[in-house]
Amino acid sequence: MRIGSLRTRVSLWVALVVVLALTAHAAYLVGTAHARLRSRLEANARLFAGLATEPLCRALETFGNSGFFRFRQVAVETLERTPDVVAFEIRDVQGRQLFHSRELAAAEPVPPASDVADPELLAALREIRPTEAQVTQDGERRLRIVVPHMEDFGRHRLAVVYYVSYASLPAELQRYAAGTLAITLASIAAAIGLGLALARSVTRPLAALTEGAERLAGGDFGHRVEVRSGDELQRVGEAFNEMAQRLASTVTELRDSMAELERRNAELQRFTYTVSHDLRSPLVTVQGFLGAVEQAALRGDTRRVSEDVARIRSAANRMERLLRELLELSRVGRVVGEPQAVALSEVAREAVALAAGRIAERGVEVEIDPSLPVVACERARLVEAVQNLVDNAAKFMGDQARPRIRISWRRDGGRAVFTVADNGIGIAPRHHETVFGLFDRLDPGVEGTGIGLALVRRIVEVHGGEVWVESEGGGQGATFCFTLGEIGGSPTPPDSGKPAP
Repeated sequence: MRIGSLRTRVSLWVALVVVLALTAHAAYLVGTAHARLRSRLEANARLFAGLATEPLCRALETFGNSGFFRFRQVAVETLERTPDVVAFEIRDVQGRQLFHSRELAAAEPVPPASDVADPELLAALREIRPTEAQVTQDGERRLRIVVPHMEDFGRHRLAVVYYVSYASLPAELQRYAAGTLAITLASIAAAIGLGLALARSVTRPLAALTEGAERLAGGDFGHRVEVRSGDELQRVGEAFNEMAQRLASTVTELRDSMAELERRNAELQRFTYTVSHDLRSPLVTVQGFLGAVEQAALRGDTRRVSEDVARIRSAANRMERLLRELLELSRVGRVVGEPQAVALSEVAREAVALAAGRIAERGVEVEIDPSLPVVACERARLVEAVQNLVDNAAKFMGDQARPRIRISWRRDGGRAVFTVADNGIGIAPRHHETVFGLFDRLDPGVEGTGIGLALVRRIVEVHGGEVWVESEGGGQGATFCFTLGEIGGSPTPPDSGKPAP
């Protein structure tokens, strides 16, 4: 683990707190152990004295004069029950000593001592309740417990004096301290292990989230974190993954938008250049013929004036038409009507009707596939696109004896492809893309502005589709293909998509 990592810091802090807490607790236990051990020793001595007094006094009365050895046996068994009571003596209420435990070491009975008890002991012997006092005996501080022997009818003649030694306390305290230290060390080890496990369970998900954030900041938007803690951290991980997914989608959309913007900027540059070039041509014509009109008027040549004015009017009309179609092109995608379900066969018939003049002029035969499906689109725009395709096909029939246009459709994988095919002059493969450029005209001698196919592309793209041309070149005809969004109904398409024969 790195020293500066969160896991290390959490582990160290948890270990430090646990060690300090357990050490303080152990110090408290050891510090108060002497008092508690002493209190326990005294309590055990009191209990022993309360239980042993009556058997000792009865044994003395029974065996004291005739059976010393039998009484000695009872006294020895009594003292063996607790090592802390090092001596006892039996006295009467006048303070006379009737027996002392030191006699147990003698082979023969030892006469009672003739000394009279001190006043404090004498007062304790006459009490009917147990009394205690701290005394010095054999150079050692001891606890003296005096327990009266109450006979039948409340008579009180004897009392047993017990002397309790504290000599065992140091060894007991040492054992207690060693045990406490061992338990404390084991507890510290267990607590540190538990703290490390707890820190790992908390910091591991945080480390995963940190790594995920760093990779996300580095541009790895596909990275996801795996947090299976079952708590708030897991919910944070799930929220992080959802945020990463949304961010990835946003970045993808932004990149697509940037690509589209770059494409549009390039298109705008081409558009600006082309518009300035094509609009300049009529202006040059107007300027040139204005000078000719002026000179013809000065000479009085009315015929020449009329001819030059006609040319000026033609150039002005061409400029007006260019401006009108440019305006129409700019409106596509910016002014959008409500999409509706439209039968493409009706769209085709309406488009053919609008181009009837051009069709009749060239004597073109038009065939509309009756199985054309229903599409969701802006009807007026789609009619405009099909009309441009039909009008374009009619214009470029060349010297075809039997010009024909066929409007049909086919399935290409999972999408419907709509086609406007003709048997005209065709388009060379190198021009398949340029024909859709603004003001791109393959034959300048043919009437037109070069905006029609660019308008078709814009209309199709606004509907979420694409448009392209299929042709093998000169004299082979051309098929303009386009796709749209979802179709509303689609019978089986005819097995056709080739240029009209």
